[in-house]
Amino acid sequence: MTKQTQHRLNTLYTFNSAGRLIGINEPASNQYLPRLVIMRTIESCIFSLRDDQPEELIPQIEALIEKEPTSQKLLQPLRHHQQYIALLEKITPIDVIRSGPAYIIPKTDHTPRSTRITAENRHLLQVPYTFSGDRLNFRSPICAIVEDESVVSLCFCARNTASATEAGAFTAEYARKQGYASIVVQDWANAIHASGRIPFYSTSADNIASQAVATKLNAIPFASDFSYR
Repeated sequence: MTKQTQHRLNTLYTFNSAGRLIGINEPASNQYLPRLVIMRTIESCIFSLRDDQPEELIPQIEALIEKEPTSQKLLQPLRHHQQYIALLEKITPIDVIRSGPAYIIPKTDHTPRSTRITAENRHLLQVPYTFSGDRLNFRSPICAIVEDESVVSLCFCARNTASATEAGAFTAEYARKQGYASIVVQDWANAIHASGRIPFYSTSADNIASQAVATKLNAIPFASDFSYR
């Protein structure tokens, strides 16, 4: 496992001492915790199983993972996708399957063009991004485009550790297609680089607009994420 792969896993999830999934690495998260996560890079394919899943699944999944080819094509499906489903559904039916590409946003020498959101101006944030207190600290740095005293586009730390962080980005529907997303994501990434951390950016396989932002920013293809709940 490469060092960057370990950084990414630890950024997204929390684990018990046996390396089993126990939570989402986010305060007061309302996101689902997958039963199985798989990360495929150009060098390796690794997985982690949720801690409430039967122990006997581990060697069975591991045997398939060892046969899973690595790939530089981030949207290429897993070879043994159906087998993972079959194994998990011996226990309970799967209700959510997700996949998508992951990138590292490179540093640039561009002058910041966004507004940094802090405790002093957090009133500019709109629901559901009304971060306060510890959540504001966890989400920072927060880079935003402000129009008429309101944030219309922002990028923040969706998941956060001392070594790496995952971008969370949103642009109001009426403010899209104006290049705001690439501005806030790049300014956020530069701030993360300045703090000595790795800025990860990922999206779903069907989110073409978000993938276009990664392309515009010359993001470095890093991994493919797959999850089964």
